Amino acid sequence: MALTGTFYNLFIIFIAAILAPIVASVIPRFKFPAVVLEICLGIVIGPQVLGLVQLDPVINELSQFGLGFLFFLAGFEIDIDRLKGKPLTYAIIGWIISLIISLLIGGILQASGLVISFIFIGLAMSTTAIGVLVPILRDEGDLNSNFGRFVFSAGVVGEFAPLTILALFFNKVYNNFSSLILVILFIVIAFVILFTVRRWQPPYIVDLMRKTMNNSGQLALRLSLLLLVALIFITMNSGIDFLFGAFTAGIILSEVMKMAKNKNDRDIENMRIKFEGIGFGLLIPIFFIVSGINFNLNAFLTSPTSLLMVPIFLISFFIVRGFPSMVIYRKILSKAERVPLALFSATQLPMVIVITDLAVKSGALHTNNAADLVGAAIISVILFPFIALIIRNSKTKQKVGSDN
Repeated sequence: MALTGTFYNLFIIFIAAILAPIVASVIPRFKFPAVVLEICLGIVIGPQVLGLVQLDPVINELSQFGLGFLFFLAGFEIDIDRLKGKPLTYAIIGWIISLIISLLIGGILQASGLVISFIFIGLAMSTTAIGVLVPILRDEGDLNSNFGRFVFSAGVVGEFAPLTILALFFNKVYNNFSSLILVILFIVIAFVILFTVRRWQPPYIVDLMRKTMNNSGQLALRLSLLLLVALIFITMNSGIDFLFGAFTAGIILSEVMKMAKNKNDRDIENMRIKFEGIGFGLLIPIFFIVSGINFNLNAFLTSPTSLLMVPIFLISFFIVRGFPSMVIYRKILSKAERVPLALFSATQLPMVIVITDLAVKSGALHTNNAADLVGAAIISVILFPFIALIIRNSKTKQKVGSDN
């Protein structure tokens, strides 16, 4: 009797999820991000290699919720007060330059007949994998440094701006003008929710949240998940990409948490650990492993242009996102910081998966082009942060040595 069913599929997926950090610990010198190993293991257990997993609707929904939780955590990391000013201004200018360059490269590729739509290609190349970079920056103790602020700002804009364009111009239900009205309406709803939560705090509910923080009630966590699901529900039923809702939910909760932290409420600050436990312990690995399972390995290996396109896309990532960083930050960051910033900014993956999936389904992108883009994005997650950390750590050691 063949082993099938949702729980069997989850069993194999969680074996892969457990193997990823174990394998990463075996090769600590190279600091492979766990997400890369999760994708690679997903390819191995998928139908094109071992064929151990057959995806079903339940697994696919869990995968999508995992992607939503990744963007939720990215939004949750945002501290508006920390980003405003130069970090955010430079990040916006840099992304606009990146978009122009990416559309030019996409136009050249379309004119040469290598791709169908320069718009999707350009949009994909203008992204940054902030959800992947945050754990790396935190592990290095760089998330709250001045350098970390600039990396984080570039990442937030590089993820949020393409997401907004998807919401405005690639609405599944409405035209562009209606989409703009819906996005504005959604932002208004988000501000109303934020204002209400910050102003209206019934003492009974607040007290109950504190009392159930560390027992089975977990009211604060449940209310947070309700906010996340509610905003995802609103966006999905408006034809807006659900990631827009997930990202916004994280931002709202971050602002509420910041207010609670100012009141020295350590219990609410510990919510971060709970969110990361749900996200990185359960849902997010499912998304990346399923992405590996869905990765079209055959198209990637059999395409006559893959050996050409993957390096082209990888170099384009650095040109599109890295070049503006090298130019516009030259007056405020040293070269030793600009190069790592450029490499971190050029690191891409989640939005590339989202955009290529949408483009393939709409017939605007060849399957092999999507595989090449995702393959290049996977390599960027392996290569760019690794080189950036080597450069940054070597310069830090040199500085310490000179100080001594």
